[in-house]
Amino acid sequence: MKKLMLATAFLLGLGHAAGAVTVFSDNFNGESVGQNVTLSKWQVRQGSVDVLGPGLGSVYSGTGKYVDLGGSTNKAGTIRTRRIKLVKGATYRLSFDVGVAGTKPERLVFGLYRNVRYALKSPKGGLPAMKRVSRTFTATSGAGWLFFKGFGRDNSGALIDNVRLRKLSPPQPVPVPAALGLFATAIAGLGLIGLRRRRS
Repeated sequence: MKKLMLATAFLLGLGHAAGAVTVFSDNFNGESVGQNVTLSKWQVRQGSVDVLGPGLGSVYSGTGKYVDLGGSTNKAGTIRTRRIKLVKGATYRLSFDVGVAGTKPERLVFGLYRNVRYALKSPKGGLPAMKRVSRTFTATSGAGWLFFKGFGRDNSGALIDNVRLRKLSPPQPVPVPAALGLFATAIAGLGLIGLRRRRS
């Protein structure tokens, strides 16, 4: 009987799948290095941003290209994605790498419009290597825009790379035949009938 119940539970559990789903990602390696640039997956909403990397002001070697929110027009930039569809009530994780272009502390505000907003400040003396930042949150609306806001007017600011937004839960359902649930219920019912006959 115990084996029958385990088999039934397995059949009923086939409709669920584990694992996170990537909703958005960008490592900026498809961009051209330059100052005061436009980005393919982002809109520059305020100020300006630069794309740094091999050939232009690479602060961190071996990391490919990344965005300098300090820009090159004496006004730090704010970037945001296009509208991203979300599942209200689902859990998401936003992660990215952050660095600084100089040695003074830099501020960074980031998040998902209509959902969450966070703030960071780098330590004095800069960062010897890019640091991974990760935030987990529950979506409060059905859509949002990822954004990163830099600060300052000295053309030196926060650097970002490897931006990724993943949906953690609820898990994506895996389609199963409609009759499978009914079949599992029938098996369980037959098992209960057999158990009663043995006891009587």
